[in-house]
Amino acid sequence: MVRASRSPHHRARASAMASRTVTKSIPITNPNLVKPPQPPPTTTETNGKDSPESTQSSPNNQPVNHPSSTVAPIAEAPRPTANKRPENPWTSLDMGGLNIKNIPRTSGLFSFNFLINLYLNHNALTAVPPEITNLRHLEVLDLSGNNLSTLPPELGMLTQLKEFYLFDNNLATIPPQFGSLHQLQTLGIEGNPLDPNLKSIVQKDGTPALISYLRDNCPFESPPDRVWKYLISPQEQELIASDPNVETFRVLCYNILCEKYATERLYGYTPSWALPWSYRKTRILDELSKHDADFLCLQEVDITQYEDYFCVNLGKKGYKGAFWPKSRYKTMNDVDRRQVDGCATFYKADKCVACFPF
Repeated sequence: MVRASRSPHHRARASAMASRTVTKSIPITNPNLVKPPQPPPTTTETNGKDSPESTQSSPNNQPVNHPSSTVAPIAEAPRPTANKRPENPWTSLDMGGLNIKNIPRTSGLFSFNFLINLYLNHNALTAVPPEITNLRHLEVLDLSGNNLSTLPPELGMLTQLKEFYLFDNNLATIPPQFGSLHQLQTLGIEGNPLDPNLKSIVQKDGTPALISYLRDNCPFESPPDRVWKYLISPQEQELIASDPNVETFRVLCYNILCEKYATERLYGYTPSWALPWSYRKTRILDELSKHDADFLCLQEVDITQYEDYFCVNLGKKGYKGAFWPKSRYKTMNDVDRRQVDGCATFYKADKCVACFPF
């Protein structure tokens, strides 16, 4: 299908043809025929669906998006912090088959951040500018039939991609940063002198397996140091430090991400080796310790890790703690109760015992 779209604006023209209204013939019926009485509309017909699953509705008469009250929703609700696609009457752009040799980094194309589908197939491109990552809402990208020998690793930032076609180029490898494309369903690589190892992964296990391989083997880069924001001026800090009558304390608030929540389904862009608690717990403890805070306020701590890990290790550093799990733990047996998470507060016993009412 991709190779058949060599002509200029092939997909745009095909889409225009498909959207044209077809004039339907008017059937000739017997005007004297008595129509049988129509039965009252069923719930299924009222909802405009054919399957029984669609007949359910919520208390406010809005249809629900899952088949029963015992089954999870079919589609996950979008995160409230996710960037929403700008509103625009058109979402697809076909620039295929135009013999384009170069797209400048300053091209206005990269300002079309409302695009969902972008077709640059069957041109003469030798490079793709990193600025293409401005198109964060792309779901389909076709770069087939060009002269590409490399791809910018920044393409791994297009995490909404579901179809990515690279057929018939000169690619010998794929950047490991493509491991961030956790929603990718189809990666077209046929017609490239690709690394046999990468090609065999796709052929045997499909696109998700290749993305997982790239994600788990991507070079590790330490995150940049945090940029701290101070709420008081340097002059005020000096005055506080020089006044012997001023008492100060340091508080650290940290969501540690409970072990049962750190799943590949929720964090598909994260390497699988970075999710297990056995890897994260020592790094979390190092982070908590290096700030030398008087109070540590931790969220998503389960009872097991509070008792067996944090109390033991923070106790060696002079901390005492208190824990408040989510209320559902009261309805569970002893085994399940230990998996319930909640909030833990630790304090330096030698400094805070007089002012902290535990």
